[in-house]
Amino acid sequence: MSNILKYCRVLALVPLLTLTGCGSGEPGEDDMRNAIQAQFDRANEATRAAGGGQQIVLSEFKKLSCAKVNGSTVFACTVTLRVDGPWLNNAGGTTELKFTRADSGWVVVE
Repeated sequence: MSNILKYCRVLALVPLLTLTGCGSGEPGEDDMRNAIQAQFDRANEATRAAGGGQQIVLSEFKKLSCAKVNGSTVFACTVTLRVDGPWLNNAGGTTELKFTRADSGWVVVE
């Protein structure tokens, strides 16, 4: 019976150890998408407050690579994205965006 308990304890630790590795290093694709979406949400809220109805939509997003900017907590990441909204007409392409970790999660750095 004690061997079963030891085995269960080890199995319970595996997900925690896996998550520990995720807490450091560069942002993941979902982290980056959420950071960009948060910026669009703020812009959309400002548009709604001003009486506008059309919204900016992140229709495609893919992380290609990230590299830490020397001596900082910023990561320069190459991404491909597509955005739709007023006057955008499904605009997009590959670009570099910078991200850093804040208390609320990853954010885009201007």
